[in-house]
Amino acid sequence: MNDVDSNPINMKKQAEVDMRANEVDQLNVNHQSNMTLSANSVITQSHLSIKTNDNKIFEDGDENEPK
Repeated sequence: MNDVDSNPINMKKQAEVDMRANEVDQLNVNHQSNMTLSANSVITQSHLSIKTNDNKIFEDGDENEPK
């Protein structure tokens, strides 16, 4: 560590930069998690919609109903 790095003002500035970088990293992780949850929700809703529509199609006793 040189004299510039050991300067208390520079150390404080670097600590602030590091803290802000950690906040940004956490925001990115949270955003990615939210996007994953949203995608999983859409997939689940789509599957349920398909399942519901399949059941409605075959409610009339269609002979081609899957067994």
